[in-house]
Amino acid sequence: MGKLFDGKLVFTQIPLLLKYLPVTMELAVTAMIASLILGLLLALVKIKKVPVLKQLVSIYISVIRGTPILVQLYVTYFGIPMLLKYINFKCGTNYNVNGVAPIVYAFVALALNESAFNAEIIRASLANQRYLFGDRLTESDVRLYVTLVRFDCAYYPVFRLNKKLLRDYPNLWAYARDLYQTPGFGDTTNFATIKKHYHIDCCPSNEFAIVPNGPDESLWLTPHGREKLSGK
Repeated sequence: MGKLFDGKLVFTQIPLLLKYLPVTMELAVTAMIASLILGLLLALVKIKKVPVLKQLVSIYISVIRGTPILVQLYVTYFGIPMLLKYINFKCGTNYNVNGVAPIVYAFVALALNESAFNAEIIRASLANQRYLFGDRLTESDVRLYVTLVRFDCAYYPVFRLNKKLLRDYPNLWAYARDLYQTPGFGDTTNFATIKKHYHIDCCPSNEFAIVPNGPDESLWLTPHGREKLSGK
């Protein structure tokens, strides 16, 4: 009778695992960035209590958080091709279903999964505590800052996420300014470089290479008033 578990087999597979480690890291990082952006948008909908959207977002978060990631990967991998085939049939389009790389399905599933958790973390945290996980800065705050600091000057105009500006959301805007005014955040943030990258490098339609002067960077230095919350 063969062994139920062979420890030597684990070690023999390490070279193969290391071979695909870069792919795993790329998938994890890209899904994390996408989930933070999507999670932020979902949190904003719930914070502002947007009619209809708030209910839809709540259902989405409940479903995603209540189902295993393996089920979500399965549904994404088989569901997206079926959806594309249906669109081709109904609309007479010719999307190449077989041309989508499998890693794209994994990226979509992971981004959707993480966004549901990030949305709740962001929504619940910012109104009652200074940082996402209490009274101390964590890596999660650093990751979210990268998204927040780009929102008004890049995502809002370039990606048409223009329902409202970041500063239209009091808790998020105060939280973002709190981070910006913390040593190591604002002094390493270059708005000119951010705007140039998104308005020129990421926007081929901007044929005249127009980069806006605003928003006013001095607004990031206005008092945020979050000292009254826990945190140092």
